[in-house]
Formats: sequence, structure tokens, C-alpha cells
Amino acid sequence: LNFVYMFLAISGRRTCNVNEKEDQGLGEGCRFIRFASQFAQVYLLHRICGDMTEHSEHVKHLQTSDLDRRGNSGVATGISAFCRRVARRPLRHHWVSIYLADHILLVLAGVGYIAHQIALVVLKARSQHAASCLLEQQTAFTVLQAIVNSYMAVLVIGFVWNMLEHGVLPREGRGIQFVTMTVLFLVLWFSEFMMVLLDRYVYTTGWNIASTPVQRVLASLAQIFVTHSSIMIGAILLGHPAHFTRSPDMSWRMLFCRILPVLGLAILLWLCISRWREWHI
Repeated sequence: LNFVYMFLAISGRRTCNVNEKEDQGLGEGCRFIRFASQFAQVYLLHRICGDMTEHSEHVKHLQTSDLDRRGNSGVATGISAFCRRVARRPLRHHWVSIYLADHILLVLAGVGYIAHQIALVVLKARSQHAASCLLEQQTAFTVLQAIVNSYMAVLVIGFVWNMLEHGVLPREGRGIQFVTMTVLFLVLWFSEFMMVLLDRYVYTTGWNIASTPVQRVLASLAQIFVTHSSIMIGAILLGHPAHFTRSPDMSWRMLFCRILPVLGLAILLWLCISRWREWHI
């Protein structure tokens, strides 16, 4: 019902016209439904991670055995060691999994999602007409929504990372409950994708003068985060945490000689397209 209601509320907004919205009488409770959905998602994640899952000893053995064949330490190992030193935790030597690239994209898109929530607070304050269309004129409510969304992003990143990277599996006899709650969470998480699309349509469209190119990029990262995390949760449902596959770490030479130059060219292309759009508005 949550998904159907939000679908009807979003699809019913063909234009940002306050009078038309009042005539339709649809979607006034959308923000409250969204809060209720997020509280349900938080409850489901805490139940799944609390008493329905446990670490697999077999996966733990695969992570920590034959470390002499791992080769030189790379980017992931170096960043992990740095974070553990900052947190004053003991160093942990282990293999990385084949999900390394997926985890990197998940974290980067997640950071963009959180930054997008902060940018939305500014955009909603500047775009009063659009905010009134979506019943988001109250600054306190906008800030609270950004805080809840950011907290949800942190929970989703931690859930996906631990399940796939550390081989967390359902407890014996709790498999059906684990699958049921994870599917229910995924269905509720789909509604967040629709809300991201709605925010992009109203606040960060390509020809909206109120939004900057950086804000449009953050909105794109937010959409990538929701879709990518949904796919990885689907991988969890298919049992991928039980099949840990070792992967060599990304070398520093690969990072500085290939990845960063390509990323720099992509940023340069984005800047050129942004300037071209501004000149033609």
C-alpha cells in the first residue's frame, strides 16, 4: 500500500501547480507516509542485523587463510589500516572480496546521497514555489527529513557492506524470516527511488536556474545510490554472502595511473557540458 500510494501521489503531479494539487486532493499525506516507511525500514534492519544473522566461520577462514599469496598491500588494505589506526582498533589482515568495486561505488554514491540531502535543504529554502507544491515550506520539517534520509543511507551502507564483505548469513532456522524481512525492506526502499526522482524533477532539472551543476550531480549520485544498493540487497537475497571469492587488492599504480586520470577527464567533460548549458539558457 505504501508503494502504491506514493506512486499515485508522485505520478499525479504533472505540473508544479498548487491550485491543481488542491483540486486533486492526492498526496497531502505523502511526507507522513514517507516517515512511516523509513521508521519501518529502520526497524526491519535492526531486527535483521540483531537476532537473525551471524558471521560464517567458513567465510572467515577464507578471508584470513593463505595471506602469503595475497601479494602487496593496495588501496583497500591501506585505507582500512588507516581507518583502524584512527579508530584505535587492532589491524586486521584479510583478503578483499570481488565486491570491492561495488563497495567503492556504494560508499561514494552514499556520500553523494547524504550531500544531496544537505543541498536539498538549501534548494527548498530558495525555491519556495516548488517547496509549496510539495508541501515542504517548513524549514524544520525539511531539516528533519534530511537527517532521517542521511541516517537511512548510513544504515543501508553498513548493512550491505557487512553482509557481503564479512560473510554474514541467516541463523539456522531463521532463513524464512530473514528472506521475508529483507524482501519487505527492499519493497519499502523502492519508494525512496521514487522520492529521489520527484526531487530531481522539481528541484534539480537540467534547465532549473535555481539549481547548480554540483547539486544536479549530487542528485544523480543519490539516484545511483538507491538503485545500486537495491541491486546489492538483491545479491544478498540470492545468497552471495555465503560464496566469498578472493580478489587481489587494487594497486596504487592502478589508482594514480588509470582510475584518477579517467575520473579527471570525466570531471572536465562535465564542466564543459555545464558551461555549455549555462551559455544556452
